[in-house]
Amino acid sequence: MTQLKELTRPVITYPEDGSVIPVERAIWQPFQLDPAPAGYSPRLAGKKIVIAGGSSDTAARLSGALTKGGAKVYHFHPTRNLEAEAVALKKLTGTVDGLIDLNVCEAAEPTYPASWQTALRLTVVLLKLYYEEWATTTDATRVFYMPVTRLGGTMGFETASGEFAQPFGGIWAGLAKTLPREIPNCNLKILDFATGDFRNIGEIVAREIYRWGLFEIGYKDGQRYGLACHNQAARPPVIELTTRDTVLISGGGRGIGYALAEALAQNYGCRVIVTGRQSAPGPAPWLEMDPASFKAYTQQLYKTIPPGKKVGEVRRGIEELKRQKELYDNLQALKQKGLPVEYRVCDFTSPEQLQRLLAELGSGLSGVIHNAGVDTPVRLPSKTPDNFVQTIGTKVTGFMNLFEALKDHPLKFFNCVGSLTGRWGGMVGQLDYASGNEGLARLGLWAASQVNYPLKSLSWPTWDRLGMIANFEATLKYMAAIDVEEGLYHWQAELLSQGFGEVCFNGPVGSAVTPAHLYGFPLFSEVPQAEKLYSPLFFTGEILDFHIFNSVKAVSRIEPGLTPAMADFSLGGRPALTASLVLEYAVALAEWLAPEGWPKLTLAALEDFEIDLDRLATSGKEAFALVKEAHGSWQQGNWVVALELAVSSDPNQPETTQNLARLKVVFSRQEPSKPGVNLSQAPGRLNGQTKNSEKVEFEDSSLLRWHGHIFKLASFQGNAERTFSGPVQPCFEADLWTLPFLPTLRLPGAALENIWRTSFHFSSQKNPTQLKVGRLAVYPADFRSPGYLEGVTGGTEWAFYSETGQKEMVLENLSWQ
Repeated sequence: MTQLKELTRPVITYPEDGSVIPVERAIWQPFQLDPAPAGYSPRLAGKKIVIAGGSSDTAARLSGALTKGGAKVYHFHPTRNLEAEAVALKKLTGTVDGLIDLNVCEAAEPTYPASWQTALRLTVVLLKLYYEEWATTTDATRVFYMPVTRLGGTMGFETASGEFAQPFGGIWAGLAKTLPREIPNCNLKILDFATGDFRNIGEIVAREIYRWGLFEIGYKDGQRYGLACHNQAARPPVIELTTRDTVLISGGGRGIGYALAEALAQNYGCRVIVTGRQSAPGPAPWLEMDPASFKAYTQQLYKTIPPGKKVGEVRRGIEELKRQKELYDNLQALKQKGLPVEYRVCDFTSPEQLQRLLAELGSGLSGVIHNAGVDTPVRLPSKTPDNFVQTIGTKVTGFMNLFEALKDHPLKFFNCVGSLTGRWGGMVGQLDYASGNEGLARLGLWAASQVNYPLKSLSWPTWDRLGMIANFEATLKYMAAIDVEEGLYHWQAELLSQGFGEVCFNGPVGSAVTPAHLYGFPLFSEVPQAEKLYSPLFFTGEILDFHIFNSVKAVSRIEPGLTPAMADFSLGGRPALTASLVLEYAVALAEWLAPEGWPKLTLAALEDFEIDLDRLATSGKEAFALVKEAHGSWQQGNWVVALELAVSSDPNQPETTQNLARLKVVFSRQEPSKPGVNLSQAPGRLNGQTKNSEKVEFEDSSLLRWHGHIFKLASFQGNAERTFSGPVQPCFEADLWTLPFLPTLRLPGAALENIWRTSFHFSSQKNPTQLKVGRLAVYPADFRSPGYLEGVTGGTEWAFYSETGQKEMVLENLSWQ
């Protein structure tokens, strides 16, 4: 018998486009946070807030605390007709700024399905009520959604089952983290309470509201907690599966469940029961068709639509035929291979159907995999409360029924199949699907401490073109996919090892990042390519206004000790932020402002750059604000982001500014081809030696001075062709920032600062402080290796080469005024 420990990790050739890459196994753990600031945020005053659900006592405590901060508060607790009373609420409130959702946290029967279903209907009705108004606002600071959960104060992690006052809170956590996908400027904070801390809900909410950042905050014993992701290797396999074992899979006739069923039966010889809500498809000519014939058959159905029938009905009918065909083909393949996989009919949301199935399987049941799920990806306005209950119920009610029936059964394992849509937030249209998956993961935490067998929830990314994928290419905008063979290897490893709780398999975060998602997760979370989140988070700062795919306004607070570069460059004897770093802030914001669809783009050039350097001089003791506005548009096939930057001496008043800079950042759909390599001259130039040349010497002026500690000063040689060149040592991120996490640089800062310095020396203007650049073309490079600069006398035209002679940057039409 083949044991898992004898299986080796599959050797996989991953596609070069990055659509499928290896994943990291990770867990989430609570960590202590500093206390929230005392007092109210100034932004609370004048806001209109609805408190949804909850007892009158809790609502009164909340309302009293928020009213003291200047908010107008309404409590919505419908008694008869939910829809009609919601409409009356909107008529009463008019525009609303935020929703505090007490949902199911005070339900009389915490684990009764009707508790979460009734509360969820209220949530969905209210969100639909204000959806259009919230989805169209561009103010990134105003609108919010704040669900309150009672998972023990640490979001269900490291929590004993008795500390869960309400185990269904994960449903609202998954919904909240997905909401900004459809309402881009919706801020959110999920507040979780231990029983003892819930009595202080008014004071705590008053301190947390309008201080956005991490998505999930908990309170336990007066301590404030967050959640962080840490990589963790899988435990060794200790559970044995043999031909005597039976494994039950909810679902499993198609998609990833089928792939696992086949793998388990083939590798261990165990009996596997896969299930579905409908009987296995019977004999029919279309079931026997090959793929090409079946495709032609379904296309013909579109051409022969009966009178009175709508295209949408036909499309849904064809999708059902496709599901039936896939199930039939899979069952036939298993039969031909002689594998011990059987199909049974069971709706796991029905306790009666489940009990009949379990009675049929008998005492030989060894393992359970709750895999069933449905996904209907359409936006919230097109979904009803019933849609939410049905989608979430497949995950949540199905799990509760299985758990109640088998919690005392001597299983070898109980495995829940989840999705990273719950942990990170789902795609547009997946509010209910993400809610179901996160609800399942938190229920798994609640249930695990009540049983004597391993109970785990596995949160997966999209599997490579397998499973519930309406649009595979669209999913890649959110996160890379996992290879099927790699996924099956990880899955089997988890089934046969001890442990409990939620296990995530993370790939790199994609490009579809909303303002809220920039701030929602701790910076030290061990996520592949985490710098994709940290760099835009750092350079973007706080987003003030956002029109998705169109424009963004943000402010960065520049502290005196932020970067040693401010002591390396001075203007009139005063420390100043360097122009190359200003460009980094601009490029990062421009890269984040993606066009619709988040197409893959490459930085090509910076154009029409103007900056008043004297606006960057500081006292060296006070912080200032860097305010940035960007507008994107397609121009001649390129995505062009026009930026204006300004400074404010008061970081708390970013609207009081002085103009600093303007430029355009150009992105191309195709990676720019690099100019030819000039290897013959590169070595000599790197050594500062060129034929018939002499050293070019000059001193910095008293106005602008580069000290050369961070950006090393180049030594140039000039020649008869009126050009000069010199080697440039790179500047690394670790040299620039006094930060625990280092933002990635996109430009060759050392080369640029040497260009500014040298061209300033050649300027004919008296004490110029305004720098202008016509165009700065950038070719793909990391700029972490030595290179050399070549310029013309006067410093108006420049090129930067790698140490191998490869041209990496060209700068044209530089001038000082």
